[in-house]
Amino acid sequence: MRHLQILGCLAILLIVVFARASRGDGEPDSLEPAFDDTTEPITGDPVMPIPGSEQPMRDPFTPYEIGKGAGWTLDDLTPDEQDVALRGVAVNPQAVQDAYADAARDLAERARAEHPAAELGISKLGEIGVVP
Repeated sequence: MRHLQILGCLAILLIVVFARASRGDGEPDSLEPAFDDTTEPITGDPVMPIPGSEQPMRDPFTPYEIGKGAGWTLDDLTPDEQDVALRGVAVNPQAVQDAYADAARDLAERARAEHPAAELGISKLGEIGVVP
């Protein structure tokens, strides 16, 4: 046991000696950098490929313009394509909104009925004989 302690102390002593000896190797004496910081001087004016081509920053939330004549009108489409483009336009929007309202009402009723079971942590009440 004593031999292990002595060997451990010797190992630590050797590590400290080698660390101190190698710590200063290769470092310059002064704190100045070892390289010359010679930045390249700029001669002349900066390069601008097409003078006047600078554009202001575009608002990222505005859509891009497609240009005049690039878009299609409904008259440019074939009758089959017009049917696809006009699908849903003739539908009564109030009927669609009423259908969504009915679905939301039904979902709210279902959630209201399942809430006590969720609070108790019981799932599949129908399987254990309880009817919600």
